[in-house]
Amino acid sequence: MDKNRTKKVKYIILLFSVFLFSLSLISVSLASASSEIQKWNSVTGDASDSFPVDVHIGGSAEVEFTVSSDLSYEWTWSVNKEEIEEYEGESSNLVYVFEEYGIYNVSVVGQGENETIECACWNVTVWLVIEEENDVRELEGLEAYTLWISKKPERIISMAPSCTEVLFAAGAGDSVVGVTEYCDFPPEVEGIEKIGGYSTPSLEKIVALEPDLIVGAYGNPADVIYWLIDEEAHPGIQYPVYSMNPKNIEEILAHIKVTGAITKYEGEASSLVDNLRERLDEVEEQTDSLEEEQRPRVFYNIGTFFTAGDDTFINEIIETAGGTNIAADKSGYFIMNLEVLIDKNPQVIICDSGMGSISTAYEEIMYDERLEVVDAVKNNRVYVIEGDIMDRPGPRVVDALEIVHDDFGDFFAAMKEEDDEDEDPPSITAWNPVEAMANNTEGESRTFSVSVDQTVDISWQINGTEIQTDESVVEAAYTNASAAVGTWQVSAIATNRATGLSEMHTWIWNVTPVLTATPTPVVNITATPSPTPSPSSTSKSAPSVAPAPTSTPAQASTPKTEENQKSGADGEPVQGFEAVIAIIALLAVVYLLRRTNRF
Repeated sequence: MDKNRTKKVKYIILLFSVFLFSLSLISVSLASASSEIQKWNSVTGDASDSFPVDVHIGGSAEVEFTVSSDLSYEWTWSVNKEEIEEYEGESSNLVYVFEEYGIYNVSVVGQGENETIECACWNVTVWLVIEEENDVRELEGLEAYTLWISKKPERIISMAPSCTEVLFAAGAGDSVVGVTEYCDFPPEVEGIEKIGGYSTPSLEKIVALEPDLIVGAYGNPADVIYWLIDEEAHPGIQYPVYSMNPKNIEEILAHIKVTGAITKYEGEASSLVDNLRERLDEVEEQTDSLEEEQRPRVFYNIGTFFTAGDDTFINEIIETAGGTNIAADKSGYFIMNLEVLIDKNPQVIICDSGMGSISTAYEEIMYDERLEVVDAVKNNRVYVIEGDIMDRPGPRVVDALEIVHDDFGDFFAAMKEEDDEDEDPPSITAWNPVEAMANNTEGESRTFSVSVDQTVDISWQINGTEIQTDESVVEAAYTNASAAVGTWQVSAIATNRATGLSEMHTWIWNVTPVLTATPTPVVNITATPSPTPSPSSTSKSAPSVAPAPTSTPAQASTPKTEENQKSGADGEPVQGFEAVIAIIALLAVVYLLRRTNRF
């Protein structure tokens, strides 16, 4: 029994030794079939696993990743678990373009013989870098401030009404958690937490909302901005700040695009900007060619004669709409002296509506007797515009532009009337290559031509119906080769597109039918032959009788058909016509025979 047990133990030990030996062989085999891979990236130039990459507004970053080995693998590249490319060989590389900021994981997996697998990965942080696009740099000491963003903002605070409008218009409204008391547009802003006034925000409320992005504007208190940016004031907590202070319409559109990039709503922001730019171009097409004397002198009264001068987007609204801002000789916002206002004699005055339903800015103009001498007041060209539209440098700036352009409409109309009084209509010269022909016969061609002393649109009409238009010409012609028979009035009307003045020249064109000769028909009437006398009635032969005339002159001039020849006056056939002719002929023969016997 003990011997059997001993044998079993030895047998188990032997099997275990064989197992360990086989396992060692497998390990050696695997070691000889695999190889350590080497990796590299173009940013650090080494085998670093993690590194940052910077992208800027409208830009991208290209990075190359490389793996190599002394064995061949089937390589599969992925970015954030999405397969990108596949290669086969001892080495492989991937060139990837990072177009958006964020956290990326780039990996490659190599599968070799005997199901061996090797892999490598890199963790890449792509930062969106905002530098000169950020107007917070206008504050002293913040000239070099740079905003770095690698994570999409989820809790945004707006510190100005214009910023709120930009955020919502760009598509990021759902991420806005705090606004000022004056933020009232769009309607969706109602119910969002208030942080205080535009110039009196509460730092306690801002901190309590735990924002990951703060969007400010010109007019926010500088000490609040300094505190938010100063990391020493709140260690371990960062408050990224993006500020807007656009000086013109183009800068407003640029801020919208940057906001879209920061909030990762770049597509929505770009579509909005394209639409606004298209509307802007439509107004510019109508005003770009205006001469100085065709533009109204304009004063914009925000209140108490406070106005906007050069280097403001309001100044550009006035100029783009077709006017001349009388305050443009100074920069920024200021109060214009009343005597200076009267001396500059604005032809159009636009008043800010203020906060109430009645504009105090409008009353200041209309109820001041000293301003009754101003052209705008005398001609009743004082208008009111909603201040929220005109004064906020946001997406509604083009709305303001279109409204102001419409307000200038009365001035433009009055100027056009004055120009029309001084303008001579186009002088039209007409000629007709076949003028000597009073008429045309049907099917013949006639060409009508005109020339004028200025570029005009020429409308061709026949009997008041337009048939052809020649645009922007000084010479034009109309040819008709197949007019119907009748009398036609052909007119050429030359119109100056700019002034609306026109001149007309008219021809009376007679078209007559083609005349052809009608052939005279010939009618042959053959008389019925006389009967031959019977031999028993006479012993002598009857002399021959000349046939009756085939027709008379009257019969030749009035052609008749065979049916008409056999009909009476009422068209009915005459009964016994042949018998009557035969009796007359017989009487004639008898008469001749008697005369013959008498002699």
